[in-house]
Amino acid sequence: MPGTAETASTNITAVQNTHENDDLLDSEEVKQGTLDIDFHGLYYKYANEQNIEIRKTVAAALHEGFKLTADDEDCKKLQVTFCELLEEDNKEVAAALAENIDVIIKKYANKHAISQVIVAEDQSPSA
Repeated sequence: MPGTAETASTNITAVQNTHENDDLLDSEEVKQGTLDIDFHGLYYKYANEQNIEIRKTVAAALHEGFKLTADDEDCKKLQVTFCELLEEDNKEVAAALAENIDVIIKKYANKHAISQVIVAEDQSPSA
């Protein structure tokens, strides 16, 4: 049933399994570049659901999204999702996020994110 914590968990797990399944990664869609799953966007979408159980599920699983992110991959949506969940008023959601916050912190500033900061600094006007 749409809008349940079980649906959110199932969808996030399905997306994670997509990235871990070698058979799918060898599929024609991947080879041709036509398989387009925005798993970062799924985390963001479900983190903004009204249902607290769904947000709690996302908070508990967000570290998995970061773990699957390559060092040179743009993870802006995951970063925004993390920041928004940090502002969460519900204690259960905050506790679920805190459970694996060390993984998120380690992967938050990957090479891509750092390169964007360097580019921004290079483009800033001189004082």
